[in-house]
Amino acid sequence: AGTAVSAVAGGQVVYADWFQGYGRTVILDHGARVMTVSAHLADIVVRPGQRVGSGEALGSVGDTGTLDGVHLYFEMREDGTPVPPLEWLAPRPLAR
Repeated sequence: AGTAVSAVAGGQVVYADWFQGYGRTVILDHGARVMTVSAHLADIVVRPGQRVGSGEALGSVGDTGTLDGVHLYFEMREDGTPVPPLEWLAPRPLAR
């Protein structure tokens, strides 16, 4: 609980409020049809319309009344479809 939640990449905050079933939620639009969702936050420190950089704080991990207790829900979407985040977040070899 209380661990900072940061943007995985720069983008624009499109939603930052309570979302039914997800508690306090931040949705970032990263461009190129990619969005991220960070939910079950204890607090939110960004506002809709705000631009954030990679690693910038969005809020902190919390417990919004789920049966799972304190945790972070994280999701990536491309064209509105959930995609495995490790494919996007894993280090990639440099092109030669």
